[in-house]
Formats: sequence, C-alpha cells, structure tokens
Amino acid sequence: MIGETPNIREENIDFEEVTFKQLEEGLSSDLDAIFITKEFLVEASNPQYAKVYHHSDIPFFYIESKKSHVPFTIEELSYADVPDLSAYAYATGYYGEESHYWEYGLYNDVRNESNIQDVYSRIFTTIESLQP
Repeated sequence: MIGETPNIREENIDFEEVTFKQLEEGLSSDLDAIFITKEFLVEASNPQYAKVYHHSDIPFFYIESKKSHVPFTIEELSYADVPDLSAYAYATGYYGEESHYWEYGLYNDVRNESNIQDVYSRIFTTIESLQP
C-alpha cells in the first residue's frame, strides 16, 4: 500500500507499506497487489514507474484516479496531461503482465464507507481471480 490503509470488511487481508523506492528496486514476491491512494497519484505517474507497472507480475490499483490507468502506463504523459476519462470510477486496476485493466465504481455513485468497502471487496475478488 502506498498511502493510508483503508477500512475494509475483510479480516483476512493484510496491508504492507510500500514506497516508490521499493517499486524501482523490485517488489517482494509475497505481495498480491499494490494500491496507490489519491495523494500519491501524481508521483505514481512519473515516467520511471511505467516500466514497473508494465512488467510487474502483480496488479496495481489506483484509488480515486479519474484518469483511468493512462497516466501511469504511458511514460510520455504526466497525471496533469491526462483529462478525466473515468468520471464514475472510484478505482482503476492495471495488470501489466496481461495489459489488462479494470474500473470500479461506487454503488449509485454515492461516496460512503459502505460503498467504498464494496469497491475494495470487488478488487480483492479480482486479485484472487489472478492467483494461480
């Protein structure tokens, strides 16, 4: 997790703090996914991380990005360069190994704790579906 750990329903999920330096140096093989929260999205769009997202064998989830996965996966674009592409998405996931992405919206586009927890539950289901 890069950013503040969310309040989730699941009791069997553990979050571990990750830094951008660790992204560059290589991630631990025991991680199932990386979440990057809103306050770190601009930094996450720095060009040196695009290769990490493309070549990683785990998915990345960008929380509260209205710009989909585009500013993170195209080196030439910064976060500010990309217009809002996903007005109804609360989170976007990107799995570089398969060049696949997902978007997760809030129920009825209502931002409350229950709907945010639901987004995380759906993300966890996606992560689980990628496990061998």
